Amino acid sequence: MKNIILLFVAFLFTEFLLQAVCIFFPDVDSMIFKSYATGPKTLGGGARGYMGNPDRADHDENGYRNEKVPDRASIAVLGDSQSYGTNVFREEAWPNLIQHRAGLITYNMGLDGYGPAHYLLQIDQALTLSPKLVIVAIYFGNDFFDNLKLLPNNKRISQYLNKDELQLVADLERHAPLGEKAHVLFRRGARSSELDNVSQVDEKSVIRNWFSRHSALWGLLREIKNAAKKHLAGEGILANDFEKATTAITPEQLNFSSIFEGEVWRTILTSPYRDLVNDRSDPRVDLGFAITLRVLPDMHGRVRTSGADLLIVLIPTKESVFANRVLEPDKHIGYSSLVANEEDNRRQLIEFLEREKIQYIDVLPVLQMAERQTSMY
Repeated sequence: MKNIILLFVAFLFTEFLLQAVCIFFPDVDSMIFKSYATGPKTLGGGARGYMGNPDRADHDENGYRNEKVPDRASIAVLGDSQSYGTNVFREEAWPNLIQHRAGLITYNMGLDGYGPAHYLLQIDQALTLSPKLVIVAIYFGNDFFDNLKLLPNNKRISQYLNKDELQLVADLERHAPLGEKAHVLFRRGARSSELDNVSQVDEKSVIRNWFSRHSALWGLLREIKNAAKKHLAGEGILANDFEKATTAITPEQLNFSSIFEGEVWRTILTSPYRDLVNDRSDPRVDLGFAITLRVLPDMHGRVRTSGADLLIVLIPTKESVFANRVLEPDKHIGYSSLVANEEDNRRQLIEFLEREKIQYIDVLPVLQMAERQTSMY
């Protein structure tokens, strides 16, 4: 019994000491509390098919990736993994950068795997914060495909297609599910973190989440364990170091991706997957694009009625950002097709937004003119 008491006292002393270190050294606090989050990002259920997990350490009580839910926000952001900030710290996600640089309270409602149809279903929740501006980020990498996730179970979204269109999607999915092919390509050609499973949280996960949020000692031990695992296993294809990532690519992965190394910019291209969900010769992708065009005016009207403004931000694929730098596109599997299909989709979407008088920003030109590449991804 005495040993147990001594162990408990030692734990409390170490915890108190580490908590004090975190107060005076922000970098240590970030490593222990902010750089890692336990539990799945999302939980199954609800009108959108799944929602953010409010018990995850870096999520707020609504399940979104914010420190807390504000009473009011100047800006509400709706988007997918690009807005959520997959593979970066919460503070580095672009909605948080807006907040810090512009000094405006910005509420990030981005979630992996969401598309414009999901954003329509989030609008009313966003407007409860009385924002002056609602930003909807449309990512050409998979948003049109993601719209289909809500069919046919969500009746509100299903109403945006007629019976023949719904039947066409159902027939094609029954014989050759697009999602299965996308999943295979995604696992082989893209970052596996984009495939986090929708899951339920068990009792052990809840306990783990609590310690992750509150215990500095738990966080330190976790970081030591993760560092040891990375050292033993290596970083593989997902390494931020270009040489390590390219060395780790297997011959099988090269069937679904390709290495680009220019004079300054370099990356691993994942064109086959991105083209799969941009190629509107597949009726399902075409109807996913059609859903986008059909929900945007309703979204615009709902936001304007509330007294706020709507801004559509068009986010390109990495492959399109590199288009001016890839001088031999035919050497990269699926690359030319993807860039052409994405450009066509962008052009038609912009023409539609201008006809509907919906404000938008296309960030592709700015990204293409960047003097330096800040990340290989």
